[in-house]
Amino acid sequence: QRDEAIHCFTCGHVGSQRTFLTGGAMTCPNCRTRLRHIGTDYDRPLENHSCGGCGEMFAEPEVLARCAVCDHASATDELVVREIASYRLTDYGRMLALHGDAGDLADIFDQSQYLRLPVFEHLLRWQAQVAARHEECHFSLLLVQLTNLEELAGQLGRGRLSMLLHGFAERLQELIRTSDLCTRTREQDFWLLLPQTDAAGSRLFLQRLEELTQASQSLRAAGLEFQAQVLASRDTPDIGDHSGSGLMQRLGGTMADETGV
Repeated sequence: QRDEAIHCFTCGHVGSQRTFLTGGAMTCPNCRTRLRHIGTDYDRPLENHSCGGCGEMFAEPEVLARCAVCDHASATDELVVREIASYRLTDYGRMLALHGDAGDLADIFDQSQYLRLPVFEHLLRWQAQVAARHEECHFSLLLVQLTNLEELAGQLGRGRLSMLLHGFAERLQELIRTSDLCTRTREQDFWLLLPQTDAAGSRLFLQRLEELTQASQSLRAAGLEFQAQVLASRDTPDIGDHSGSGLMQRLGGTMADETGV
């Protein structure tokens, strides 16, 4: 295990730091000398590991790899490295790294006051079940995808683009009603759940959104551009048979621009 070592200059004793601590002070357990100043009374040697069996201190541990099948132990220099999987940060993780940590899923909102994805999926599923049971209840699910972020990044730089996206996210929330819900799955993907809104109402909302993106234009760069998809519950006969994530996959999997925006 990792264990900081102490070397007493008075008697030359080397041991674990915990054996030198007495009543909040540093005292050599061998000669009982009070150790006050590093470099004068003591120093820290390279040995920073200790054996749990015999207590021996050492600098570099001997690492053994033990096979989970046959229990054979091998030194690491005897092994052949073979990559079996690779990992990368997802777009959702990148967004959280930029705007706030993942936190506890019980925390409903992120720092931008957008619903966390599992909460949004749960409420979408509940809304779909309500719409399937009660004809007077309906909703629209919108996927808004910003399409020219790479172009704007080249014109504005990542820093200014991040500020532009943050402003867009804030203004988007100003467009929606208090009963509407928003979440984000990637930096450029915005999902909106609009209760009691049909396809025609969604198109009116997207026209207002188009005005918002045009307002983001500057003298140095074009404004944000987007394409949108709308799933209206009244136009989806099997709406109650899908989970929240299933409805989002169904909408995100076909990016033909049905709204004309």
